Amino acid sequence: MALTLALQQSSRADVSTDLLFFSGDLISGRGYGGGGWMHAFSGLDASGVIISLEGGRPEGLAAYGAGQAGWRFVEGGLYVTLMGGLDADPRFHPLGSADFWWEPSQGWMVQGRYEAATGWVSWRMAAGWRPSEAWPWLGPEAASSAEWPRFGLHATGLKLPTGIEARISAGASWGRGRVGPYCEVSVWRRF
Repeated sequence: MALTLALQQSSRADVSTDLLFFSGDLISGRGYGGGGWMHAFSGLDASGVIISLEGGRPEGLAAYGAGQAGWRFVEGGLYVTLMGGLDADPRFHPLGSADFWWEPSQGWMVQGRYEAATGWVSWRMAAGWRPSEAWPWLGPEAASSAEWPRFGLHATGLKLPTGIEARISAGASWGRGRVGPYCEVSVWRRF
């Protein structure tokens, strides 16, 4: 449900401290649309305190909101972000997340995200390769959102006009006796 935040793969020389994002997905007939804001006090590409606010509309709920605060650790090509807070749907629940991005060598990446509240768990693992900085990361992904597992392919870091970047994922999803396709689109802009 939450955007797999892809702030790490943007320009390393960037001194941006904020990220606006939107994510929408359709998973075997159920969907989610939402957006949010993230602020890293020391900069998105530096270690330090980070906060995030997100709101959206999952299928079956009138609204969803979440707020988290935590710490981002940055060392070389490794980014690890640990956060905790609350989500509301409309009752408040504890929420925690862990996100990592690692570039073990030039042109290769591994990304993972785990997020959990008292009523749901969401995770995503992806690997990617890109032949040059002008290309997006391309590769396989496996994920699960509120007990809907999926497996597919992603293109992450698609460069769009005015500094906007995007991720597109598609593949197969299954859950609650249904099997079908999924598609997720995420867009973000650093500033």
